[in-house]
Amino acid sequence: MNTAAPRELLRTRCTLGWLVITESVIRIERKGFPGGAGQLSQVMPRQALIGVTYANTTPSVFGLGGGGTLTFSGYGVTLVAKMVGRKDAQQALEILGYA
Repeated sequence: MNTAAPRELLRTRCTLGWLVITESVIRIERKGFPGGAGQLSQVMPRQALIGVTYANTTPSVFGLGGGGTLTFSGYGVTLVAKMVGRKDAQQALEILGYA
């Protein structure tokens, strides 16, 4: 029996914590409250994904790449990752086949 965790294809910062795309799920990991429950996360199976949009919300300033909002829409669930770097957002779109 193979119990290995799914391989991470992308891990990048967002306002809530980390946007993580694996072979089987898209999730936003958040740190728990101090002294609290530890890791909290929002999860969407990749099979449930029906669309991804990217909106550029912060322009590139002083050579920094700027950032935007990635919205993952699925059957009954929506994940929103804000302030994702432009290059990381492009990589996420390519991984998911929306580039």
